[in-house]
Amino acid sequence: MSRKRITKQGSPGPRVEVANALLSAAKTIDHPAIAPKLAALAEVNQKYVALHARVGSAERSLSEQRGVATEAAQEVNAATQKLSGFLITDGFSYRNPLDAFDCDSPANLRKLGRESLADKTERLSKMVQARDGVSPATVEAARKLGDAAEKLRQSLAALKPLEAQHTSAIFERDALEAPWEAQYRALELATQVAEAEGAQGLHERLFGAVKSRRARRSPGTPTPPHGAPPSSSAPAPVPAHAAETAHAPTQAEAPAVTPQPSSTHP
Repeated sequence: MSRKRITKQGSPGPRVEVANALLSAAKTIDHPAIAPKLAALAEVNQKYVALHARVGSAERSLSEQRGVATEAAQEVNAATQKLSGFLITDGFSYRNPLDAFDCDSPANLRKLGRESLADKTERLSKMVQARDGVSPATVEAARKLGDAAEKLRQSLAALKPLEAQHTSAIFERDALEAPWEAQYRALELATQVAEAEGAQGLHERLFGAVKSRRARRSPGTPTPPHGAPPSSSAPAPVPAHAAETAHAPTQAEAPAVTPQPSSTHP
């Protein structure tokens, strides 16, 4: 019996589909030899499905918070640009008004990582507000930049526990891959033994659902042997003797080129 994996490692979706197809087909089958194996697969699959759902929930929460952090970074960049405009009005350098506060230009700040962006803009906000001679409008713009930087910092802090939860959920789910595969193989072996002992057609009735699922997913595409390299659409190499006979087209073979009138520019 082949011992290759029923699904690729790290392919939870197909694994769940396979188990669902098997367990659905098993509802119409009552055979004492495979009942314990079916129950064992159903148990491990139930745990696997629950953990897979947990991973999906963690991914959605993480994706949503990443969106919040992205918006917060955009608000910081916009606030920095507005502050630069007010500083120019106050007489600071047009080229980079933030240079007077030992800070990168707004364009360079946008290239920073988000944590560095929060740190530098928070420091910039405090320095501008403490600077003598700036207008009240500039001070207000600096205050708003500080608020935006703090919002960005908080959004980044909220990402860390979500990333940890996501990683933990994936680790726990993937730890069940080997037990799932073992229970699947045990069920397949029990089915083959029962069929050899007289339960004709049992294997096809149960595992035919898995074959049908594969056919629906990739109609007309043969399954490559286990360990076979992926197919390639690249052309076959040209034999050496064919390469030696290749030659450039002669003048008689080359297509004629019709002269084109040259264009003149006034």
